[in-house]
Amino acid sequence: SVGRCMGEMGDGVEVAGMEEGFFGSWDKAAVITSRSGFTLVRYEYFGDADGSRLEDWVETSRVRPLPPHHPLVASELVAGMPLELFLNGGWWLVSYVGKARGGHSVSSPYGAHNQVPLKRLRPAWAWRSPEWQVCTAPAEAEPGEAKAAGAAPMEVEAGPLSVAAAAEAAA
Repeated sequence: SVGRCMGEMGDGVEVAGMEEGFFGSWDKAAVITSRSGFTLVRYEYFGDADGSRLEDWVETSRVRPLPPHHPLVASELVAGMPLELFLNGGWWLVSYVGKARGGHSVSSPYGAHNQVPLKRLRPAWAWRSPEWQVCTAPAEAEPGEAKAAGAAPMEVEAGPLSVAAAAEAAA
């Protein structure tokens, strides 16, 4: 059951993105209910046309608890370190490239490069029930369920941040 590893219904979780354009992301949501291997979630940063937050039934294997808040320290970042970048409402796996003018340079596994402020980065986390582990190698940080499902990776494109308020809230 979701409650076993996620806490009470209504608690915050992250959902592994599997749909085109979201593959590889972890998107913040709240659990509404769960049954028969599926969980109904309400996404925090995605909305329907009527302005309400999007609700969706997802496989429970794609749901994990929210990782702990762990601010990064710029002086501790090293090239190749796996991190997660907050972009377009979700957290995406990236590798640290180095300090760049006006921020930090990161690259995605799909070849996209971004220069971002430190507040949009967090450690790459892996949920190893019943605890979180910080990933130290890129292979540890890949969403296992998404990888196992064989979904084709989608490129993460840099561009205007359409959810600037969400990025501030995530910092």
